Amino acid sequence: MSMCYWTVEGVGLDTSMIRPYLNNRKLLNFLSQQLPDDEDVLEWKNRIDLKGFDIDVFLCGQPFENLADILTHFDDTGTLCYGEVDGADYFYYPPSMPWQIRENDPKSLDEVHKRIIDAVMAITDMSADQIAELIDDDLFFVGCG
Repeated sequence: MSMCYWTVEGVGLDTSMIRPYLNNRKLLNFLSQQLPDDEDVLEWKNRIDLKGFDIDVFLCGQPFENLADILTHFDDTGTLCYGEVDGADYFYYPPSMPWQIRENDPKSLDEVHKRIIDAVMAITDMSADQIAELIDDDLFFVGCG
């Protein structure tokens, strides 16, 4: 029998904390850019009333893994990532060693926060201050299976 371990470590947030603030119109605009030929997306996007829209229909690999996966699409630097531990999805910036640092890596903790805040604001109705309160500067979770 083999065991697999993984970690979520860095600066970020648990995406379940932003779910109550999701803006369905913003999500549909994103989905229509990513899935321009998807009939379900086009149908929802053309509706005035979005009652009943469920982002989970487009998650679990259909085509996005989770909400944190969607958030990575709003980071044009490619430095933020997502992970899952015990059913919780995290959107975060992982630590890196000096020899692994890329040119587009953030230069400060404030820059990491700004990138996370900008991504979350793109799909929610949250303020920068609300998002900043949710950011954990010391994420560390280990999963196994």
